[in-house]
Amino acid sequence: MKFYPIHMHLHCSHEPTASIGSHMSHAAELGIKHIWTTEHDTRMGKKQTDIPVFAFPEDKLFTVLENGAKAGFLENDDNSGCYAFEKTDEGFALRITANAGEKESLTFHSQGKKHCDALFSRLSVEMDADIRGNVRVEFILSAQPPTYTQAKLCYVLGDDISREENVQYLPMPKRTDGVYQFPLYTDVSEEIGGLDNALCSIRITAQNDSEIRFRSFRFLRELNFEQVRAEQKKIVEKLGEKWGVTAFVGFEVTGAGNHKNCFSTKVPVIDYAAKNYQVDNQSAIEHIKRYGGIFSWNHPYTGYKKELSKDEIKRELSKELIDNRVYGASLIEVGFPCGRDGFDASDYTWLWDQLSANGVFITGDGDSDNHHAVADGWTRGNNFCTFAGLDDSDVPTEENFVKAFSRGSVWLGNPVAMQSVDFTSDGFPMGSIRVGKRINLQFSAVSKVKAGYAVCVINGKPVSRVEMKDGKTAYSFTLCAEQKYNFARMEIYDEADCLIALTNPIYLVDDRKDLPQDTDGRVREMRIFETRHGQVMPKTCYNNDASLPVGDTPLSELGDKQAALVGKRLKELDFKGVIYASPYDRTLRTANIIAEELGLTFMPLPCLHEIFVQSPPDKPFKGMTSEEIATRYPRAQVKTDMPYPWWEEKTEDLSDVITRLKNGLEPVLSNQPKDRDILLVGHAATSVAMRHLFGCVSDNRAFHWNCHLSLLYSSNGEAYANDCAHLSDDMRTGNALSYVKNKADLEANIAKIKAFLAQNEGEKVLHLGDTQSAHYSYYKRLIDEIKPDVIVHTGDLVDELKAGRIESVRPYWLKSAPMIVNVMRQSGARVIIVAGNNDLEQELAKFANGTEILPRNAVVELYGRKYCLCHELNRMDESVQADVWLYGHGLTGETRTASDNERNGKKFFNATWGASLHVPKTGASLIIPIINI
Repeated sequence: MKFYPIHMHLHCSHEPTASIGSHMSHAAELGIKHIWTTEHDTRMGKKQTDIPVFAFPEDKLFTVLENGAKAGFLENDDNSGCYAFEKTDEGFALRITANAGEKESLTFHSQGKKHCDALFSRLSVEMDADIRGNVRVEFILSAQPPTYTQAKLCYVLGDDISREENVQYLPMPKRTDGVYQFPLYTDVSEEIGGLDNALCSIRITAQNDSEIRFRSFRFLRELNFEQVRAEQKKIVEKLGEKWGVTAFVGFEVTGAGNHKNCFSTKVPVIDYAAKNYQVDNQSAIEHIKRYGGIFSWNHPYTGYKKELSKDEIKRELSKELIDNRVYGASLIEVGFPCGRDGFDASDYTWLWDQLSANGVFITGDGDSDNHHAVADGWTRGNNFCTFAGLDDSDVPTEENFVKAFSRGSVWLGNPVAMQSVDFTSDGFPMGSIRVGKRINLQFSAVSKVKAGYAVCVINGKPVSRVEMKDGKTAYSFTLCAEQKYNFARMEIYDEADCLIALTNPIYLVDDRKDLPQDTDGRVREMRIFETRHGQVMPKTCYNNDASLPVGDTPLSELGDKQAALVGKRLKELDFKGVIYASPYDRTLRTANIIAEELGLTFMPLPCLHEIFVQSPPDKPFKGMTSEEIATRYPRAQVKTDMPYPWWEEKTEDLSDVITRLKNGLEPVLSNQPKDRDILLVGHAATSVAMRHLFGCVSDNRAFHWNCHLSLLYSSNGEAYANDCAHLSDDMRTGNALSYVKNKADLEANIAKIKAFLAQNEGEKVLHLGDTQSAHYSYYKRLIDEIKPDVIVHTGDLVDELKAGRIESVRPYWLKSAPMIVNVMRQSGARVIIVAGNNDLEQELAKFANGTEILPRNAVVELYGRKYCLCHELNRMDESVQADVWLYGHGLTGETRTASDNERNGKKFFNATWGASLHVPKTGASLIIPIINI
C-alpha cells in the first residue's frame, strides 16, 4: 500500500488572504502532490447579508446597512482629520482631502468579510464619487507566491509615479453615467495571479492637494455557487500544471449546522439563495449523499454550547455524536497537534476514542483549515496532512482517495516531521474492522526527526511507549476482545512531546452481529462459503425436453426458490465477492439466481463437478460447452480456455473428489485478495469433500440439504456447516428427500425408542458403526435420548473417508474422527471401540483416551449377556461363545436382514442396517434406521 499526503481543508480565492497558487506553491515545496480546496459554500454565491451597495445613511465611517450587514471605512490614528461628511439628498457623502505634500487614505472593511469575493465570479465594482487631483483606488487582493504578499490592482489618477512590487497599475477609468467602473475580473493580469484572487479590501487614497468626494460602492457579481466552482476548477487545472499539484475542488458547508467538508467534485454547491437561505444540517447532508458524496465533521468543538464548561462540552458533544453516529459523516477532524478553540490535541483524540468505543467507526483526518498563505498550516502549527493509503495497483484519483477516506486507510501527521507510517493487522490496513477474539497488529514508522517515541493506545487508554531510534520505531502486539467494540491506534511524538502523527484505529468486534451497518467496506476478512444446488426435478419430468442439457437434471420450481433464499441470506451477510459454480446446469442455475440477488456475476469452475459413481459417468450425459453456458446464463463469466469436456470419464470415491477439489481450488484461492468473499456452488459429494478439505467439521452439523450454507473458512476463525436458517422446514430438501418427512420419521423413531424402553427396563447398550460425519448430529440426538450405559462402535468412525487405504485423506480423518469419539465419550457411557479397516488404529489410541479399544472378535460380557464385536462380516468368527454379534462394514455376503437376523438362538446386528439398542436384562433389541436430519 502506498500513502499519499493530502492537505484536506484549504480556503483559497474567495476571502483573505490565500490563493490557489500560494497553497500549491507550499505543497510543491513539501513534495505534496494533492490538495483539497474546500471554500465556504456561503461565500461562493449571493450571501444572506450581502453588500451589493454600500453608501452612508448617516455620518459615520462604519455603519449598519438595511439588511443587517456591517461595513464601512476604518480610521487610522494619523488620518482622523482628513475626512468629513457632507449631507446629500440620499444621505451623506464622505470627503477625503489631502493638502499639498500630504497623503490621506481610508480602507474599506466589512464585518464577516461580506464584501470579499472571488474575481472569477466575474466581479466588478462601481464607485460613485467625484475625484480631483492625484487619487488612487487600490483593490487589495490575495497573497501570491513567491513572496506571499498580497497583490494589488491599483487605479491611478494624476501624476503619481510611485511603484510597489506585486502591484498592477492601471489608469483611472473614465467616469460613465456618473460612476467609475472597475471590471476587476477582466483587468487583473497574470503577473499578480490573474483570476486566482479574491477582493480582500479597498483603499482610497488622496495625495498632494487632492480630494475625493465618495458616495457609494456597488459590488457586481455575475456568477454564483456552482457556476463559480466551475470557474475555479478551470483555474485549478491550469495552476496544477504549473506547480505539479492536483487540486480537487470540494466545498465546506458553512450555512447549515456544523461545518462539513464535502469531499466530492461532483456534488453541486448548495444554492442558498434559491432555497431562501433555509437550509438545515440534515437537508445539507441529504444533498451531499444524494449525489454520492462523503463529508467530514469539521472542528467539532467550535462554537458548541459555549455556555457550558469544558468538561460538560466534551461530555454532551460526545453523546450527541454517538447518538447520531456523527450524522453520517465519513471523517471527523481530530488532527490538531496545537489544539483548537481552547481544546488540546488530547481532547480531540478523546472524542474520537469515545466514538470508537461505542461502535462509531469514523475516519480521523488531519488538516490546517488554512485561510492564509503563510507558513502556519504548512510547515508549522496545525499543519497535519492526511496520508491516504491506496493499493499498489491503484492510481491517485479522487475516487480512490475517497475510498481510502471512507475505509480509514489513512494516517495523519506533520509532513515536515514524518516520512512514513504503517499500521496493519495480518496485512489488513488501518481502519479495518476485524471479527474475532484476538488479532495481531504490526506498527512501524520512519520520522524525519531522530528522537521521539510512539504510544500504543488500546480502547482509549495508553498502554505502552516505544522509543524512536534514529528516526525509526516498530512495535507488534495483540489486541483481545475485552469489550463489545475494541480498537487500537498509535500516536507519535517528537522529543519535545509534540504530537507529529496519528494512525487511524484498527477495530476488533467479537460477534459479527454487533457490526454496525455503516462500515463502508471496512470489514476485512476472507470468507469462503459453500452451498449445494437447489432441489432438482424428477428425471421423468425433463427427459424429453430438448432445450435442457442431456443427462443434466434441472432445478425444480422449489429449487429456484431455495436458490433465491440463499442469495438473500448472503446479502444479509454482506457478501461482496466472487461466485464459482460446477458447470452442471443445476449448479449454474443456482449460482445465477444467487448472483441476481447479489447483483454479481459468477464463473463456472470444473473442479466443482459432481462425483462420478459409474463409468462412463451419468449415462446419458453431455455437459454444456463454455459457449452454451454463456448463452444460457448471461451472468456467467466463462473463461475462453475452459476445457471441454470438463470432466473425466472415470469412477470416483470421496477421496478422489477431495483430491480433485484440492488441486482445482488451490490456484483459484491463492490469487484472491485476502479480504474477498467467495461462494462455491456444488453438489452433495463436493459439500462433504469441501468440509473435510477445509477442516469444517463438528459433531452438531446438519445434513447437506439443498441450498444449505456452510462457512468453510474465515480469517477470524469462524466456521459452520450446513446452516439452513434461511429455509423453512418445508423448503429443506435433499432432492427427493424431505426434511419435514425425515423430521417426522425422527420423531417416530424417538417414540419407538421410548416405547421400547418402557417395556424393557434395565441397562442399555447402544451399537453404532460405519458412521458418516454428516450423521454425527443424529447420533448425538439418539445418545441424548437413550442415555445408554454402554456404547459399542464397530469401526469406520468416518465412514466416507477410506483412511486405512488412502493416505491423502488421513489428515481429514484425523480432524473428524475425534468428533464422534467425543460425542460418545461425553455421554458418560462406557465406550468400546473396535477399529474398522478404514480407521487409523494407532492414531485412534492417541485421542480416544477414556475408551476401550478392543481387537476384532473380542467377546465382552455386558450385564449377563455376551457380545462378540467385529468390524467386517467376512472376518467375524461365529464359533466363539456369544449371544449377540455386533459388526458392520457393508452388506457383501450378508445373508441376514434387519427383520431376519436370528440364527440358532444367536442374534446378529449389522451397523449398516442402522444403530441398534439392546437391553441385556430382557434380551430385547431395537434397530434404529439412520435418518438425514
